[in-house]
Amino acid sequence: MKALGIDIGGSGIKGALVDTDKGKLLTDRLRIPTPQPSKPKSVLSAIQTIVRHFDYVGPIGVGFPGIVVDGVTRTAANVHNDWIDYPAARNIALATNCETVVRNDADVAGYAEMFHGAGRGVPWRGDDLHAGNGHWQRDVCEWADCAQSGIRPSLFAGSEERRRVFCRRPRARGK
Repeated sequence: MKALGIDIGGSGIKGALVDTDKGKLLTDRLRIPTPQPSKPKSVLSAIQTIVRHFDYVGPIGVGFPGIVVDGVTRTAANVHNDWIDYPAARNIALATNCETVVRNDADVAGYAEMFHGAGRGVPWRGDDLHAGNGHWQRDVCEWADCAQSGIRPSLFAGSEERRRVFCRRPRARGK
């Protein structure tokens, strides 16, 4: 399936068309400097510019630097505090006329690693730790198949930094 992937960051908003089945970019990435201040209205305008650039109509997936619950941004890291408790998915969908899903940016990177990177084909359970933007977060991707040492690190590139996914030793049954 083809989708438009967008990463909202503190210094840049990036977008590219993605083949979600293969985990491959279909286009070069377009980067627009994040408006300052990075309030929702100005960021939505930048997202509209990305959609127009690709002449795109279809599903959009957005990575956001903060906690996102049901498409509502609950915190704001590296962007304006007006994003706190902001219905981002709904408003991006209205601004672009495209179905939109918004998730935490580090979680999205973890999912990509699970399905298209080093984690491909590895059983997983559901609660790994990973670092995103300098903060420890719990993710939904604990690898059950760790190296004999009990820790199997997997590196993947973020939009502007490298992040490390740490995999814990599988828990014994009943614990």
